[in-house]
Amino acid sequence: MSLLQRYIMWELVRVFLLVLGAVTVLMVFVGVFREASDHGLGVVQIMQILPFVVPSLLPFTIPATMLLTVAAVYGRMSGDNEIIAAKAAGINVLSIIAPSLVMGVVLSAGALFMTDRIIPWASKQITTVIVNALEVIFLERLHTDLQHVDRKNGVAITVSDVQGNKLIKPTFSYRPKGKSTVTIQAEEAELDFDMKNQQVLLHISHSLVDAPNGQKMWIEDGVFPIPLPGELKKINPGDMTIQSIGAELEKIKVTKEQTQEQQAIETAFALTLGEFHRLEESEFEHIHWKHEKNHTTMHRLKTEEHSRIALAFSCLAFVWVGSPFSIMRGERQFLKSFFMCFVPIILVYYPLMLLIINQSRVGVFDPSWMIWVPNGLMFVAGCYFFHRVRQH
Repeated sequence: MSLLQRYIMWELVRVFLLVLGAVTVLMVFVGVFREASDHGLGVVQIMQILPFVVPSLLPFTIPATMLLTVAAVYGRMSGDNEIIAAKAAGINVLSIIAPSLVMGVVLSAGALFMTDRIIPWASKQITTVIVNALEVIFLERLHTDLQHVDRKNGVAITVSDVQGNKLIKPTFSYRPKGKSTVTIQAEEAELDFDMKNQQVLLHISHSLVDAPNGQKMWIEDGVFPIPLPGELKKINPGDMTIQSIGAELEKIKVTKEQTQEQQAIETAFALTLGEFHRLEESEFEHIHWKHEKNHTTMHRLKTEEHSRIALAFSCLAFVWVGSPFSIMRGERQFLKSFFMCFVPIILVYYPLMLLIINQSRVGVFDPSWMIWVPNGLMFVAGCYFFHRVRQH
């Protein structure tokens, strides 16, 4: 690497780290505030999730930060006629832009690693902290108010006292949607929070159950599930690694083949025996529903797999457009070049990417190539700006 390239690389790294630090701090407070407001977290829980919020924000802040960095560095160099002096000395423009491209490749690979490995792990840690916080908050409120009412899930609990996670003389009232109310009176009960199924397991001793049909049952020991007080994010493809997505796709492929074989066999039997009415029975409807569900899940997983890679390498695409554009503009006021480059990205790149992702999830587009169209447009635009810079 030449002296000029080392100089440019140092300028890029220095400005990038400075801007990334400022942007990340602001974004962290926004992310933490959102989690805290959604789940009613306290100061202790906020400090616990703080280290895990940062990785989830970096893949979104890095591309914009890198675009601002190249606008600042190359805009200043062009404004000070350093680029003209370098070209006069016989230095190719591509060698001037090379440090930013190298940095873009490294950051894109880092963003992909964080999206694929770090963020799923961080998401699980945040969920664990929130669930533990929900348990503490729930028990503290129940100890203070001696009652808990969750109208959304149709749950009401009253107690005479709370000792640890043990409820003394509790009364539970549970009314699922569209069903009658079930009331349980017990001598005592213990709470067990089930994170995976997002529910609370009530371990009840010496309880009287008032069933909807008017019957009363005496139960010595029993376990009753109720919805978790508070709503957690469900596990989605974004919380999975690319390796686990591939394994899940393979599993769905096998299930899909088995479902098709089962449907073919059942249809053949129905046609052979002349039992045409069976073709409209719920068994065939269930097979069809299962087949459609596998299709939907497969589309979502494929879209997540390809969009994760494409969005990670948006950093390189931004660098390829921003570097020659900033040189061409030659603005020492780099914010002007940044916004002139970033506004079209906001208005075209991200809406187009969002449209393709949404349509790919429902099977309209093939994400294996369609998801790369926005990055391809950025590449074409970068080639145009690079050609203009080489000419002038």
